[in-house]
Amino acid sequence: MDRNLAEHAAHLHRGLPNAIVTDTGDLLVADSGLEDDTFNLAAAARFTSENATERIEQAVRAVQATGRPFSWWVGPASTPANLGDLLTSAGLPASESETGMWRDLTDLPEIPPTGRLDIRPVTTPEDLADFAAVLAANWDPVPLEKSSLLVKRRVCAY
Repeated sequence: MDRNLAEHAAHLHRGLPNAIVTDTGDLLVADSGLEDDTFNLAAAARFTSENATERIEQAVRAVQATGRPFSWWVGPASTPANLGDLLTSAGLPASESETGMWRDLTDLPEIPPTGRLDIRPVTTPEDLADFAAVLAANWDPVPLEKSSLLVKRRVCAY
């Protein structure tokens, strides 16, 4: 579930000219280039107990260097087990929590196409802004209007 969230968050970024996805194997950082922590995040941390503090410091420095707000998502597969405590000690207290769900897709019934849905790649900044506006409408306050939406942990360069 953790890796799925990280890949979901980074999927569109990989096709955009001003977005950057950095996957070091032990952390995925998705930087949309937008001034919003909904679309800039660190996730899927797989640190060891020995390197976690140093890796957190490195990641925080890297995202702060962008000058944009970021979220850091911690899930049940994030490591080490005390990652949340280490992030809090690094100045990133938890700000929100969400319940996740999963389903084994091997037994999912086939759903016929409806002909009413147009799926196409996001290829321009304008397309990304349209997509972001749809996603942002799920929160109050709307994050693109107020970048104060806190999702998990916030890393800022203010």
